[in-house]
Amino acid sequence: MVMGSLPKHIGSRLALAGLALGLLASRAAAACPVLYPDASAGGEPTLRKLVGGSSAPQLPDDSVRQLLVEADATNELFKYCEGQGYSLFVAAQPCFYTTQVVAGLLYTVSMSTEPDPGTYYEIKIFKPLPFRNEKARVIEIRMAQR
Repeated sequence: MVMGSLPKHIGSRLALAGLALGLLASRAAAACPVLYPDASAGGEPTLRKLVGGSSAPQLPDDSVRQLLVEADATNELFKYCEGQGYSLFVAAQPCFYTTQVVAGLLYTVSMSTEPDPGTYYEIKIFKPLPFRNEKARVIEIRMAQR
């Protein structure tokens, strides 16, 4: 069966599966930007917490990885890159994230898809309050550079 004749959601899944297999075979890996740029020079991070603002950047944990799956963030990032005309990337790697309380939780997850740590993507995911019984969803993706 030709991929063009498959339903769109299956074709996307096959493309992602092929991407994952290619990653296993390749030596290229995504590199994350430095979490605290001033700390990389031996200094202390200078972060200020604002009331109502985003949390300090945190390294990804299992809960964030589960959130990425729930929101189908990797597939959304793949579609974003494809729509922008970017070539296929290596495995998207979550680098760090922040949270902000806004009638639910707004996560901003920084993900790398490049061996160059200077280029990464910021994916905003909204997780509604539990009583709403709604899944987390990607609301914005943008390319960022350091």
